Amino acid sequence: MDPILVAVFGVLAGTVAGIIPGVGITVTLVILLPILLSMDVFNLLVFYLSVAATVQYTGTIPSVFFGVPGESNSMPASIEGIKFTKKKESMLAISGCALGSLLGATIAFVFTLFLIKLISPYIKVFFSSQTKLYFYILVIAFLIFAFNKGKFFLNSLLLIIGFVLSMPGELKYSNEIRFSFGIDDMAYGIPLFPVLIAFVIVPSLFKKVSEVDANKKLLINDTSIKKMVAFFTRNLPSAIRGSMIGYFCGFVPGVTTILATGTSYSLEKKINKNYPGKQLIAAESANNSGMLASLLPLMILAIPITSSEVILYGLLVNAGWNPFQILDPGAISKLLTDLAPYYLLINILAILAAWPLAKTLTKLLNLSYNNLIKLVFCTLVVITAYLGYLDYRLIFWLITLTILSTFGYLLRNYNCVPIVFMFIIGPDLETIIYRALI
Repeated sequence: MDPILVAVFGVLAGTVAGIIPGVGITVTLVILLPILLSMDVFNLLVFYLSVAATVQYTGTIPSVFFGVPGESNSMPASIEGIKFTKKKESMLAISGCALGSLLGATIAFVFTLFLIKLISPYIKVFFSSQTKLYFYILVIAFLIFAFNKGKFFLNSLLLIIGFVLSMPGELKYSNEIRFSFGIDDMAYGIPLFPVLIAFVIVPSLFKKVSEVDANKKLLINDTSIKKMVAFFTRNLPSAIRGSMIGYFCGFVPGVTTILATGTSYSLEKKINKNYPGKQLIAAESANNSGMLASLLPLMILAIPITSSEVILYGLLVNAGWNPFQILDPGAISKLLTDLAPYYLLINILAILAAWPLAKTLTKLLNLSYNNLIKLVFCTLVVITAYLGYLDYRLIFWLITLTILSTFGYLLRNYNCVPIVFMFIIGPDLETIIYRALI
């Protein structure tokens, strides 16, 4: 596909994902997995940036109208945005957040190009002195200490669960089939798609359903464009401050944009205590700025630090990306330069989606929130059945989804990203350790 078409497709997907609370980037990647598996590395990055950026724009909509964050990083928007809705100034908040997100994205990209040029001479040295095993150990250490408030034993248990789930099937370093338990379908291993749904999406959806009035719908209020622009101009210093803070907070594994929005929001409350508009715009500017920064550890060090990046990592490797080879010092800089025009296009399309287009689109989605969530889950079940049919293991896929989703529901109060990541890298990690031992 042409990268421009991929960008447009990603913005459309991100628009819908942002409007429906609880969906977000990760669920979108899972739903569209059959399409994404056919994309090359560059188009995957364009698509991911499109969805991730647009969700930051349109995720404000359910926060402002419902008072419920579309994602965990939208908590400040749900607190301050609902104040505008009660005053019948909801579009004022939406437009302010959209312009703040645009500014945050622009500042983040400029910072990134500058930062890459500073560190690119050292990338080759770093990669040439490390092995793939050391990368995995480093990532596992991040997973243990960055998720679930750094609970060592809990995260270690989740990693073990992910590794156990990855063990059935054919060994990569031999033709041996193990742990099939006499089930023919188990000889080919547990499929990834049901694992993603069970341990990433099911916990998220069930938590969101319990937070929202089942019959509540989005309400739209009109505000003139002149008033919206004037509102953002008054709050421009807060947007700049939030963008800069959010960018550097985005590098922290596990919390990324959550830390970015939370830190900017907390600081702005101290500086401008009685100005919810400044607090709202500062937080949303930090959101987009932190999103781009959080992608750098994956692109430079092959370390995914969010749940959506774990899925992106798997897709990139599947498309032929080899993050462990010795890199040309200017490779990352060139890649970002190539992505620059598409990133500009993405943000222009996203702001159109989050501002005037979202107003129309939201009216078309004339369903209560809980009905939208049911629709999303039914879609995932249908996709699971379709993929199982293509894999000639339809019944096995559906049984696997049912069993694992039960465990996912029981673990809904925890972040299960360590399970998914260890499931993805488990076979490769085992092969590397085996070869090192012999």
